[in-house]
Amino acid sequence: MRLSPNFTLEELTVSQTAARHGLDNTPPPEIIENLRLLAQSLQALRVLFGNNAIIVTSGYRSPEVNKRV
Repeated sequence: MRLSPNFTLEELTVSQTAARHGLDNTPPPEIIENLRLLAQSLQALRVLFGNNAIIVTSGYRSPEVNKRV
């Protein structure tokens, strides 16, 4: 799911910790709207800095993933 021109839901929710431990890191619907706002803010920063890539290392962690991290 594309949240902004350059950011996807998958990019903001990918987690090596979740993958290693077989945990679901899917955000609930109310969090997806917050991630959309985050993506829009990141998009604005990207444009401000000359459309250079921004690497997201953690946009969302489920409570279980967060415990493991």
